[in-house]
Amino acid sequence: MVGLKQTFTGHTLCDMEKRLVLEEIKFPDPVIAQAIIPDKTTDETKLADALAKIVRDDPTLKFRTDPETKQLILSGMGELHLEISVEKLMRNPGVKVTTGKPMVAYRQTISKPVQIETRYIKQTGGSGKFAVIYCEFEPLTKEKTEEWKAKMEEEGDKPDPNNIYFVDKIVGGVVPREFIPSVEAGYRDATKKGAKYGFPCVDIVCTLSDGKYHDVDSSQDAFKLAAMECTRDAQAKAGITLLEPIMKVMVVAPERYQGTLAGDVNRRRGVIENMTSDGGRCQIFAFIPLAQLFGYTSDLRNATSGTASFTMEPSHYAPVKEELADLRKPDQK
Repeated sequence: MVGLKQTFTGHTLCDMEKRLVLEEIKFPDPVIAQAIIPDKTTDETKLADALAKIVRDDPTLKFRTDPETKQLILSGMGELHLEISVEKLMRNPGVKVTTGKPMVAYRQTISKPVQIETRYIKQTGGSGKFAVIYCEFEPLTKEKTEEWKAKMEEEGDKPDPNNIYFVDKIVGGVVPREFIPSVEAGYRDATKKGAKYGFPCVDIVCTLSDGKYHDVDSSQDAFKLAAMECTRDAQAKAGITLLEPIMKVMVVAPERYQGTLAGDVNRRRGVIENMTSDGGRCQIFAFIPLAQLFGYTSDLRNATSGTASFTMEPSHYAPVKEELADLRKPDQK
């Protein structure tokens, strides 16, 4: 079929007499990003239209404007994925761009449970701002994350993709009901860009257990700002755990290269899950940090004289030491 201008990835095509909708496809979050730097003569409208089109056609791609550098950041599932997407982008008339070096999409969480009391009191003439909250922050283990997901599904709600949850334990009206959504909103806003590293926060539950308000000076804005300050203080007190994306990798190669490739996986901080051999070919199943997979296609080709291939997909996030992480900006070399 040709000319389907209103048909996009994820739509169901069916007989009008027998209507049905196939189950929604769940696409993984991007794990790698790079800066898209437009040519000086590039029409910004043409670039925006071209980006919107390739993102619409490929839901595993995302693009955004960095609030600090004002650069366009394109995110995808791997180095090759971004290369192909940029090539598609430049096929559009009037669109010419260069790219920054790919950057890993890290995440961060708090290192231990903490309890924080925040007193947000401002008085500058006239009505001021008054909000006092007492919150408990706890990092979520894998088991507790599964418990939260099951709980949300049982209640008919969608689990949070970043596992950021909020619990209201206020009793006796110490914080009026109308201010509690503002506390949650402030907490969630503060986790979108974490302290110290600036990456999005994941796997945290915040419990609001106590607080105080003022009949005149308390407002939704005051409680939201208090929650943002409280969340930042919690990260400073608990300490930050940096998390890196781990990819599930399968390598297929002639059996004679098995030892070489297994050693290469270990050199890349990978963990081999399984190895099999059949008919002179071997398969290596491993978990490898994404940061260690840049240029892997060329390295694998050189090590096996072009006889090996590999596939990879996102698996999970795992803690990484700061000295092993690539913490530059997407446009830095």
